[in-house]
Amino acid sequence: EFVFGVSVIYWVGMRRALKLAFWAAFYSVAESQECSAIKHEVSRRHEADFGQAGPLPLFTSTKHTPYITVEGGLSTVVVGQGAATNGAAGAVHPMTGDDDPANVHYIELIYVEDHDGNVLAMRRLKPTETAPARLEFQTPADGTVMQAFLYCNLHGWHQGVPVTVESPAVGCSVAECVPGWDASTGLMVQDGSGTCPALVAEYIRRQSQLFGTTEPIDGTLEVNYKHAPFLFVNGTTATVVVGQGALPGVADGLIHPMDGEKEVPHFIEAIYVENQDGEVVALRELSLLEASPATFVFAIPEGTTSLTPYEFCNQHGLYRGAAVAIAESQAGIGPMCFTRTCARS
Repeated sequence: EFVFGVSVIYWVGMRRALKLAFWAAFYSVAESQECSAIKHEVSRRHEADFGQAGPLPLFTSTKHTPYITVEGGLSTVVVGQGAATNGAAGAVHPMTGDDDPANVHYIELIYVEDHDGNVLAMRRLKPTETAPARLEFQTPADGTVMQAFLYCNLHGWHQGVPVTVESPAVGCSVAECVPGWDASTGLMVQDGSGTCPALVAEYIRRQSQLFGTTEPIDGTLEVNYKHAPFLFVNGTTATVVVGQGALPGVADGLIHPMDGEKEVPHFIEAIYVENQDGEVVALRELSLLEASPATFVFAIPEGTTSLTPYEFCNQHGLYRGAAVAIAESQAGIGPMCFTRTCARS
């Protein structure tokens, strides 16, 4: 009986270990796929905005150059010659988050590749972070060459000088960060940093760059139903889906794709919602690897009488959906901002 019991415990333990190993491998593959998808989107966007395939030449702007330093087990990328020299020479790139589209200027993305183009580390940044923009990651343990790249919201794709270090590939993470929960109240903790309004200002700036106007495209017109964000309410919860076909009970409507893994990605970057006063009360940045339909579920903030949904498509810009009236009994929680800004842990 004792031997049988030990055998059962051993088998259960082995099954658990195999399951954990499977999921670890799954997430490693998923992270690698998302990093590749983000690189494709950087390439597509840079060529669309600047007419150039590939990053700008080295030192096109030392303010936009990413510099790698290696100190033992920690590698760091900072942006701007001034950041790399501790202010002795050159400028530090700003991180200017603002609710005015004319003022938003920041580093959106930093990543590091090895000499074979494998992503070693990647991080998406918030416009409200403090300059200098930076990425820290574990220095791998075997020899290779690392090169840093970045994407500036205004000035595109830049590269740094290759650095030889002791480093094999360590994989990539672009984990999703959300505000934490306050256990005493059960409510979501807000950072109050102004990140969501700054991100919306950036979507509006890009809309102007794409179409020469800051006005969102009207998603209430039938011709735009594939890109239209539709909001519906269930109790105190609101849901936004992109594409008429994603609505409950609609069998034959169009649904916007989430084709982040294609050579030319086409996906919904973000969904956000404004209240009756034009304030951003909920925002979510989406992963390129999410399945369609693009979806955002959130609790309706207190004091809300109307909600208007918006979505930003990486290729076709900003769309506004129909406003939905909210009853007093349907509201009751604070704003939510779901931004994807984690470095590799």
